[in-house]
Amino acid sequence: MHGNMILFYMKSCESNLPKTVQELQALVVDLQKKYDEEYSLIEKKYSKSAIENKLLREENRLLRLKLFGRKSEKYTLPDLFKQLSFFDNLEEDYTSDLGDKEEKVDVTPHKRRKGGRRPLPEELPREVVIHDIPESEKICGCGCKMSRIGEETSEKLEMEQPKVWVKRHIRYKYAC
Repeated sequence: MHGNMILFYMKSCESNLPKTVQELQALVVDLQKKYDEEYSLIEKKYSKSAIENKLLREENRLLRLKLFGRKSEKYTLPDLFKQLSFFDNLEEDYTSDLGDKEEKVDVTPHKRRKGGRRPLPEELPREVVIHDIPESEKICGCGCKMSRIGEETSEKLEMEQPKVWVKRHIRYKYAC
């Protein structure tokens, strides 16, 4: 069936072909004009979109630079020297105005308070509770015996009706 369509198309093309050389030349000239018109339209369309594409790419680049680029101002070396020379002139003006008058001002440093709660009074009796791990857990995975490297201490105020005392919990820390 496919072969029959090709034969039909070839017969229809043969019947539409010009019979003389002049008709053939006119057909070629007409086709060339149509091609040139279509090509110029396509060229205009794509050159306009190519320019638009470049502009959009540049705008995208600038926006990305603004969003993800450096945020602080960076001076080039000549700009930095201009700024320094400007401040040097100011310093000379101020020193000439002050003359020999130098006053010393003592500023006491600010002392910060410690955070957290105040410690419990030392005069309260204390009960010490030691939380330690069993000897079997004091052996490291490599086979070495772990040594104690520190401890955590916390105090909690305990009360029963007739008496008050501090219960101190000590948890030992171990490392290999």
